[in-house]
Amino acid sequence: MSGIHVITSDSHISTHIATGVIYLTHVGPFFGFFGLGFTQYCAAQGTGVMWKPLSGAMVRTLITITGGYLASTLAGLFACVALGMTAFGMSGLLSLRWRSRDSAR
Repeated sequence: MSGIHVITSDSHISTHIATGVIYLTHVGPFFGFFGLGFTQYCAAQGTGVMWKPLSGAMVRTLITITGGYLASTLAGLFACVALGMTAFGMSGLLSLRWRSRDSAR
């Protein structure tokens, strides 16, 4: 909290902190899914098969933008970001499953 004055000169620092708390509460637990999707995205660049992770990234973007447009509260916006991260991670898992099936044949 002592470093927040470097980021903003606003006198309503408690509002910024409260927004950060809401963000981390709603989105924080889903960063693992984002990391999973991102690692699969990077691994796919090495294999040359980019359509699977790229489609997952596009789905994440569409969920976040659409949900952000429709969200009426800040918590709703952050929930849509979390849902988008989850979709991105799950697409990475599905991509792994598809690769393991293709290599087994």
